[in-house]
Amino acid sequence: MLQRRFLVWALKVFDQVVLGCAFVLAAAAVSDSLDLISFSRFLAFRIKVANFLLYVGFAFAWHGIF
Repeated sequence: MLQRRFLVWALKVFDQVVLGCAFVLAAAAVSDSLDLISFSRFLAFRIKVANFLLYVGFAFAWHGIF
């Protein structure tokens, strides 16, 4: 029973990682430049609250569905 619970937990984590990767790939697809950026420049990005809430909503829905 413990192995099954761990497997279900691992699959849920994997699903969340897939969701995050999908958002990153979508952002890269619509980006003006595809250059690699430094970590400090990445942290300097401005994120709208509405976009963050949309991502959180998708994450909760994704978690509930899968």
